[in-house]
Amino acid sequence: MIIRKIIIEGFGKFHRTAFEFDSGINLVYGANEAGKTTCQQFLLAMLYDVERLRGKGAKTDSYTRYYPRYGGRYGGIMDFEVNGKEYRLQRIFRREKRELHLYEKETGRELPIEKELFTTLSFMNKEQYMETLFMTPNHLKTGTYLKEELNRYTNRIAGTGSAKFDALEAIRYLQGEKRKNSSKKMEEELNQIRTTLMEYESLPEQKKELLEEEKRLEEQIKQLDLEEARYKEALQSRQREQERKVEQRVMELYEKEAKAKKEQWELQYKKFLEEKKRLEEQRKQEELRLQAKLQEEEQIGNGLNSSGIFGICFIAGLFGLLKEWYLPSIIIWILGGFAFFFTIYQKKKERKNLRHNGSMVQLESENEELAFNIDLGLKEIEEKVLAEEVNDESIIEQQVDYSAMRMEIDQKLFENHMKQRYLLEKEEKKRHLEVEYQNIKEEQKRLEGKNHSADLAISILKKLSSKIYDEFGNSFSEEVSNIMTAITDHRYERVMIDEQMGILVESDGGFVGMESLSLGTVEQIYFAIRMAAAKLFMKGEPLPILIDDSFGSFDEERLGRTLDFLSKYDYPQIFVFTCDKRIRDILINQRTEFSYLEL
Repeated sequence: MIIRKIIIEGFGKFHRTAFEFDSGINLVYGANEAGKTTCQQFLLAMLYDVERLRGKGAKTDSYTRYYPRYGGRYGGIMDFEVNGKEYRLQRIFRREKRELHLYEKETGRELPIEKELFTTLSFMNKEQYMETLFMTPNHLKTGTYLKEELNRYTNRIAGTGSAKFDALEAIRYLQGEKRKNSSKKMEEELNQIRTTLMEYESLPEQKKELLEEEKRLEEQIKQLDLEEARYKEALQSRQREQERKVEQRVMELYEKEAKAKKEQWELQYKKFLEEKKRLEEQRKQEELRLQAKLQEEEQIGNGLNSSGIFGICFIAGLFGLLKEWYLPSIIIWILGGFAFFFTIYQKKKERKNLRHNGSMVQLESENEELAFNIDLGLKEIEEKVLAEEVNDESIIEQQVDYSAMRMEIDQKLFENHMKQRYLLEKEEKKRHLEVEYQNIKEEQKRLEGKNHSADLAISILKKLSSKIYDEFGNSFSEEVSNIMTAITDHRYERVMIDEQMGILVESDGGFVGMESLSLGTVEQIYFAIRMAAAKLFMKGEPLPILIDDSFGSFDEERLGRTLDFLSKYDYPQIFVFTCDKRIRDILINQRTEFSYLEL
């Protein structure tokens, strides 16, 4: 890949800025804070997107650090060339509007992107790129950490696609499969299932106990029903007996008291008859006296009335004769006579009814009073007997609340059924667990067989990988040694990398470790390792080398040899970002062709 042009719409301090580049070495010069690192990070972001972190790390991640300071869309455009074909890449980095578009410049057709750009164009992923072709001062560390970093780095690049490392990759794959097929989790599941099944062993006994309890409760219900029926029958019999006794007692008391009162009543009745006879005689005398009086009144009234009516009728008849009204006069005299006799008859009848009614009312009243006294006496006797029966504790029955007893047994029976239902659910779960246990055992057995095969394959591959590592170590060490020879002018001609990724450098006939070397030499070895890795293990389309102020500890002589090495290094495009004017002067003095951009 050769990057031809970039257009920064908004990224850090840059806003609507464009830069053009060429193949070979591109020197980007600028003072501190001129934007060299920002430009380098923009190229990295166009290739792999902007780093985004979460939580507290989001405050210092690349997305936040290079957010546009002066406006504009957060993103840009990059024109590049792959195998003579030109493309245009457009990216927008904003979280709410993240975009990635790839076009053919010749046709303008947009190309589909498979997940990431590096998968579409088949070049190394970001992790591999950061460990080989991307160099910054932060990546050139010293001391024991450098050994660990080289160890991790070499382990990572071993899987970049070189055929020499297929065995190591296969070992890692098989080990990963073994971890996936680890039966530890299955054993935990089996132990958990076994524990649960042990808890379920008592289910038959619990079920038997519940069935026996259910049978016992049903027997209690039957027994309770029988007792309730017997109790009701006894209670009804007792009530009938009590009613009979009350009736008998009432009659006995009635007869006893009635006999005592009978004579009193007879005496009273005799007195009543005598009084009645006296009253009748008195009434007769009163009637005779009243009749005599009435006769006198009738004589007076009849005389007056007869004379008055007769006089009126007579006067009316005379008046009619004078007027020669003969027939009306005769009719008036006849009507007057009838009215007179009818009045006399009515008065006699009223006096007779009055006398008769007065006697009957008095007699009936006395008879009703006598009957009332008899009924009242009988009622008093009955109430007295009932009161005695109520106060008699011998006939008070104990009231038994059979409904409460039945409800209590029904509640126990309901709880029993619920427990049985719960046991049924447990039995069903137990059956499922037994099936699951058997399936896991079979799966465990199958995985153990696979892991056994994997162990055998790993054992064979390890023997093979030992030979492969010797080949890798020799090739890798030889390439690093060649680069160090060129940089140090044969001062360090041999660099050895052992199986533990430890680094030894031949010096004065012996070998010394990295801790015995100067900072500049250590950084040069690290540079040589990266360049060797880029040459030997790079996979797919070669990406540009990005070097940002990584030569700060190089002296002028070794810096010149390093730049001479880069100029002769067969690589499509190299970017050198620096604030050191020596690099530009050295390249000019060496008559090296390079593109120059000053920020």
